[in-house]
Amino acid sequence: GRIVPLLIDSNVKYDEYGKFAHTRCFIRDDTGRKIHEAKARLLLEETKRSLKMLDNFMSRSLHHVRTPIHILQSSVDLMQENFVTMKRLAAKEKVSSDLQQAIEENETLLENAGEHIRKSVEMIDDITDLAKLDQQQELKLTKELVELRTLGQDVFGLVDIPDDVEAALEF
Repeated sequence: GRIVPLLIDSNVKYDEYGKFAHTRCFIRDDTGRKIHEAKARLLLEETKRSLKMLDNFMSRSLHHVRTPIHILQSSVDLMQENFVTMKRLAAKEKVSSDLQQAIEENETLLENAGEHIRKSVEMIDDITDLAKLDQQQELKLTKELVELRTLGQDVFGLVDIPDDVEAALEF
């Protein structure tokens, strides 16, 4: 013999005085439900394990991306400072217009590169914060004063308003 899980459903009937009158029982093989529950439990455990592995991978990957980006950002900041100094010296020494133009072009290039690097760092920070939220970790918040009028005007400026719609921002 083998052990078979059984499910017993019972209906009880009471008489008008609340006393037990009779019961009707149904017995059925519950093996399918037990197998289904065991598979679901295994699937849940595997999903949790996979999510933990993904979290670890994301954490390591973000660390490996963030470190060189910080180095790159520091290098660009230093080069920008050097170009400011070069520009100042070029103005004093009256260097050729070609050299002045090259300095300005490189300065502009570095400003653009620095801006893109800062945006990448912000994106990595946002991804890290989302991962922490997903892992139900506590986020460290910093308070920042915000000029609401300027912020509102900036946001309002980003909204594409059709010509046939009248819109105004009032404070």
